[in-house]
Amino acid sequence: MSNQEINISSGDELETWLDANAGDQLAEWSRVVAFRLALRVWPLVLSETLISEVGDVAELKQSIILQSWRAVFLASTPYLTLNQLVPARASAAANEAKSVAAAVAARSDPTTFFSARAAQAPYAAAAKACSNAAESLLEWRGFASYTARAAAAAASAYGAQGLIWRAVSLDCRFLFNSSQVIANIALLNTPLWLVDVRENKNYVANIPPWVREPLDTFARNAQGPEWKLMVEWYRRLIGDTSNNIFDADLSVELALQKDDFWEISDKQSADEIMGEVAKTLVWIPPPLKWDFFLSYTAANEAVARRISGVLEDAGYSVFSQFNDMGAGKSFVNEMNRGLAGMGRMIAVYSPEYFKSGPCMSEWEAAYTIDPSGDKGTIVPFLIEPCQPPPLARRIIWTSLLEMTPEQEREAVLAAVTGSQTPKTRAEQRKRVAIAVTPEVLANEDTGEIDVGPNKEFDQVYADVPLLELPEAIRALLDTLLSQIQGRNYPSGFDVAIKAYKKELDANGVNCNPTLLRTQMDIIEAELEDEHAQYWCTGAGLVKSCERLLQLHERLITHYPLDQARERIFRAVEVDEEKLTSQDATEFNRRIIVEVKYANEQGVVSDEYLETVKTQSRTTRNIIDLSLPEVPEGLEETERRKAEDRRNRIRDAKKRTLLQQAGVYDKTLDVLGKMTKIADSDAAKTLGKAAKDFLEWFW
Repeated sequence: MSNQEINISSGDELETWLDANAGDQLAEWSRVVAFRLALRVWPLVLSETLISEVGDVAELKQSIILQSWRAVFLASTPYLTLNQLVPARASAAANEAKSVAAAVAARSDPTTFFSARAAQAPYAAAAKACSNAAESLLEWRGFASYTARAAAAAASAYGAQGLIWRAVSLDCRFLFNSSQVIANIALLNTPLWLVDVRENKNYVANIPPWVREPLDTFARNAQGPEWKLMVEWYRRLIGDTSNNIFDADLSVELALQKDDFWEISDKQSADEIMGEVAKTLVWIPPPLKWDFFLSYTAANEAVARRISGVLEDAGYSVFSQFNDMGAGKSFVNEMNRGLAGMGRMIAVYSPEYFKSGPCMSEWEAAYTIDPSGDKGTIVPFLIEPCQPPPLARRIIWTSLLEMTPEQEREAVLAAVTGSQTPKTRAEQRKRVAIAVTPEVLANEDTGEIDVGPNKEFDQVYADVPLLELPEAIRALLDTLLSQIQGRNYPSGFDVAIKAYKKELDANGVNCNPTLLRTQMDIIEAELEDEHAQYWCTGAGLVKSCERLLQLHERLITHYPLDQARERIFRAVEVDEEKLTSQDATEFNRRIIVEVKYANEQGVVSDEYLETVKTQSRTTRNIIDLSLPEVPEGLEETERRKAEDRRNRIRDAKKRTLLQQAGVYDKTLDVLGKMTKIADSDAAKTLGKAAKDFLEWFW
């Protein structure tokens, strides 16, 4: 067959095209196209059921979900059976599949899928569209699933038909140009949304937002594992529509259930129906063929090969382009094969990585599995200073900058085993004290408690860009401060800008990354606030804010162990009440008094006094910030944005309290070793104030 451009924009055009081109494969081609069309639109039905309701309305919405999922599940069942069999039995399997389809059709009148009551519900546009299409389905071609016309009608109701029909056209083009005898089975092994969608930056993880958001919202709000079963089933089909998560024979058994099995009544609720569905089906866990999927750009292949070698030497299995993708095979299909079989993803961060469309698609696919990062699905390694996008900044990476081969090997293994994260409370407290900046030490020349750099964590990767960054950021901060004059900006923004600048003025490239990160969390949170639209206006100010975020990320990624410190901090659970408690402010006032007295008595140095004063001021400003609530009923994108803002402020609060706790633990340790001053009144009162804070915090 020759390469053919195909543009289909309606059910009639699809029927005409199939009749003209499918030949003796009409039944198989019709069924696979209909099934994939139904899958693309099914989440639109969910978007009509997201509003929390009670009574009859809630029951109606549950019925809509049940019946629409049943329709798509029926369309999938023949393939689940057919695709289990070896290609040599394809012809016989097709006949078996036709028999199953006929049996299903005989027991399931499509006009009963949605009651008249559902069709009349003004708010249920998807259900109404499916119901209105049901009568015309009886005239649809014999072997084509009636869900195709129903799905197409629902797509039209949502204004998404252009995107959906483009995807259908690509399916038909695939079938027409395929050199394989069983083209329908080959099509089942391809993603729902093909290459043209993966290359579009508006799409995440190969799923358009209007599909992903209602699906994610439904998954989040679904009560009980029985309802989540629908979502897991759907997600497994996105990358490979032949991917069966249920036992094939039991899937057929469920498909043959009569209408009364699915109907909500006085005798059975929707929850009970889904409970019976869960009992009928047997979950088949996804096959994890590889421990890790290696995501990298060609420019960083040398480092990627070293990481892969370390992991394979340690006994892990790794899927990589250089080892597992044969010549002449589809890049998209091979990537989907690797992603579908992975346990976790290794991401090799560099400027080139975040500019690569394929790498971003791979990263986003892993992110959707574990958006919170709690499961550790994404294991990133930073090999060059760069600016990760906003979502990537929330996932802690491991820096491999300036490491010897042995250091690199240890860092890779530690990252995948999680050994850098302290588990017990005692270990957390010990590691926090080791990680915080500055170091507290005894000055033998003056006999005072002094401060200095943290020799373990304050290492820096020095290059020409780093030497230029502090001055560039200082100049930008001056510009920002002048741009916000006369505007009704939040006080937190102004305070954080000035604190950031003060640290750079004082220390430059020897800055405290923890302090800078804390202030930037506040700056970003204020910029993400919904009220920012009223004060952060004008091209100049907006550009300055964007540039500040870029330069900050470039600066922070020059401190290889900053992320190791973040990993320690995030492992510590802190009562949310402490993050807003005025007790912290009262402890600060008391400690400042004691530190000033200790400075006057020659117990602590001027530098120690200034450090504690800076910490106290930072803590006071941040503790006074309220933790924003995440409103109910937000769209998925807006909800994630609101949650991210809350998390940034919470992280900043926790980080500043941990910073204080670490410094005071170090202070007590040094006090105990300096016998000449340990018995002085100033040392005792300072030690008592520090102990009281630590008992309150830990």
